[in-house]
Amino acid sequence: MKKTLAAAVAFLMLVCFAGGCLRDDAALSTQARTAAEQVTQTLAESESETTAAPEKTTAEKTTAEKTTAEKTTAEKTTAEKTTAEKTTAEKTTAEKTTAEKTTAEKATTEKTTAEKTTTEKTTVEKTTAEKTTVEKTTTEKTTAEKATAEKTTAEKTTAEKTTVEKTTRRSLIDQLRDLRNQYTEPKPDPAFFDDVVFVGDSVTQGLRGYVTGQRNKGKACLGSAQFLCCGSMSYTNALAKVGAGSMHPTYKGKKVTIEDGVKQCGAKKVFIMLGMNDFSAYSEKAWKQNVLTLLDRITEKNPDVSIYLESVTPIISGMEHGRFSNENIQKFNAYIQQVCDDRGYTYVDVYHVLADDTGHLKKSYCGDPSAMGIHMSGAGSAAWAQYLQTTFCGE
Repeated sequence: MKKTLAAAVAFLMLVCFAGGCLRDDAALSTQARTAAEQVTQTLAESESETTAAPEKTTAEKTTAEKTTAEKTTAEKTTAEKTTAEKTTAEKTTAEKTTAEKTTAEKATTEKTTAEKTTTEKTTVEKTTAEKTTVEKTTTEKTTAEKATAEKTTAEKTTAEKTTVEKTTRRSLIDQLRDLRNQYTEPKPDPAFFDDVVFVGDSVTQGLRGYVTGQRNKGKACLGSAQFLCCGSMSYTNALAKVGAGSMHPTYKGKKVTIEDGVKQCGAKKVFIMLGMNDFSAYSEKAWKQNVLTLLDRITEKNPDVSIYLESVTPIISGMEHGRFSNENIQKFNAYIQQVCDDRGYTYVDVYHVLADDTGHLKKSYCGDPSAMGIHMSGAGSAAWAQYLQTTFCGE
């Protein structure tokens, strides 16, 4: 700025000088001088202003720096305040989170403790219940065992008492027989079978055929014994009412019950061979009861008759099947033998007369070896009749 003003002053002075020289005009020189003085004054003022400007600039700069510093301090203070508030907020949040976490953990712990307490309580209750159940079961078991033991003892006592009574009764029967044999000499009785009736199924029908044939030949065979037979008849179906399809024997052309037939023929001795169609078709409990029922009916209607129970005859080898077996025949025969002992009847063992060494029906005695294997041939019927004749007639 200073340099510019000085150049201006020099230029004006040069103009004035040149003009004065050219014109040599005093007025123009005066003007030039006046102008030069104005320029000089202006220059002086400019310098003064120039000098003052740096000072002003320094002051402004100081103010600006102060303002910046204050602003920086303020911003710093604000930042620190913000940071402090943020730190406080974060701390508050952390404390809140910690508090919530602590509360949650406390709640979880309390819940776990409660569940544990409940589980322990349930376990104790369950253990107590199981213990009570075991004690109750043990008590009931002990009571049941005691009751069973008492019942078994009572049954055993009853059985023993029954056995004693039965033995006593049997002993008396044996004693009476011994006395009779001792004081009465047994004599053959050719007329033993004259008041006999044979009751049976198809096997006894075979015996009837043989006896009839012998008589037709003029040969004596089992006296004048009669027969009440029906194929497939049993202790069970003989209890049914008489009908067109019922299994009952005929007497003088008319179908009758066994008890009625015995009465009508006037028999005093009844030889019964039934059972093959009982144990092979009905339960043991059923056929045992039916045996007793039929015998009761016969004796109720004919109280003066003597009962002879013949054993069921054996089956030929190779023809046994299912219940239809010699084992079951032997079991049935053991039962009717027991009935004879209990009731004072006579047991007639035909089974072993007709059986071979293996317990089967002898082949020569079987009339249907390829069919049922139970019916007698002529030789089988002859052996049977001869056994009866020898046993009861002494011939």
